[in-house]
Amino acid sequence: MVRCSLREIRKIIFDLRPMSLDDLGLIPTIQRYLANYKTDTSIDMVFNYNDEIKESRGLVDVALFRIIQEALSNVKKYSKADRVIITINNDGETVTMKIKDNGVGFDVDRALKEIYLDDMRGFGLHSMKQRVELLNGFFNIKSIVDKGTEITVKIPINSRKGV
Repeated sequence: MVRCSLREIRKIIFDLRPMSLDDLGLIPTIQRYLANYKTDTSIDMVFNYNDEIKESRGLVDVALFRIIQEALSNVKKYSKADRVIITINNDGETVTMKIKDNGVGFDVDRALKEIYLDDMRGFGLHSMKQRVELLNGFFNIKSIVDKGTEITVKIPINSRKGV
């Protein structure tokens, strides 16, 4: 029971701010997280990125990682997906991330309205959007019932807030 509790505490600490972001960087941290996620859920994970993404961007890295965590939490809870594709690209001015699943999808407008009706429901979508907006970025979620969901995030890497 103690071992199980310690494992849970370590997981919670890692989820808050993984030290590996500072030590290893964004890409290895995401790879580690996705490997653990796949083991826990059996959901097939595909992760694509370009080499320019390896350079640290401080708060931008934290935001990207936290958005991946929240999106995959939603996939696990609601989507019934068996595959998720995450793509991160850096064009020198903007980091663009897409998270796409092949799950059941949902009505985005309805979910966003529910955020304001019920403080706990839909809060993850709202927190993802806020993280991106705090870094002067763009957040979009597109979902089609029975087709899946795609989250798109674009964050300027030269923003004073993102440094």
